[in-house]
Amino acid sequence: MRTYDCTASVLRYNMFTGIAILFIGMAMSILDTEYSMDVVWLGILVLILSPFIGILVTAMSLAIEKDTKWLTVAVILITVTTAGMVISIF
Repeated sequence: MRTYDCTASVLRYNMFTGIAILFIGMAMSILDTEYSMDVVWLGILVLILSPFIGILVTAMSLAIEKDTKWLTVAVILITVTTAGMVISIF
C-alpha cells in the first residue's frame, strides 16, 4: 500500500473513531451519566492525536519503502511534535 493510502486510511479511521466517541459522550451527558465528560474528553484527545498518529504511520511506511529523504523529514517532525507535547505538560 502506498504511503498516501496508509496515512489517509489512518486519519480517516481516527476521525470517525473520535467523532463516535464524542457522540457517545454527548449521549451519556443527555442521560446524565457520571463519566460523560471523561468520554467527551477522550474523543477530543483522539481527534487531537490523529495527526501525530498519521505522522507515525507515514514514517513507518516510508521506512518500509526505504525513502530516506522523506523519512528524515518525518522523524524530525515527530521529534519536534513530541518535544512540544512534553514542554506543554510542564
